[in-house]
Amino acid sequence: MGQRKLFLALVSSGVFALLFLGDRGLLSLFSIHHAKKNLEEKIQELTLQNQELHQRIWALNHDEATIQDTVRETLGLIRGDEIIFERKTQVSATD
Repeated sequence: MGQRKLFLALVSSGVFALLFLGDRGLLSLFSIHHAKKNLEEKIQELTLQNQELHQRIWALNHDEATIQDTVRETLGLIRGDEIIFERKTQVSATD
């Protein structure tokens, strides 16, 4: 009877180890599920970013206002009817 209990204990331990530990155990499965969820979230984030970039590219190629704003921002250009005001700061005697 003692050997039978020992045998059952060993078999039970082996089954437990196979189910919960190892490369295909439940702990590994939970870890893989978590990694999959993180990757799916990253894919959604990158898909949205990709759509925004495509919209920006389209606007830079076709929308006159976007083109003008980008050129003005990048090159510091002004329109013919605009005036630039520069404000000079006074230097105090303590400087």
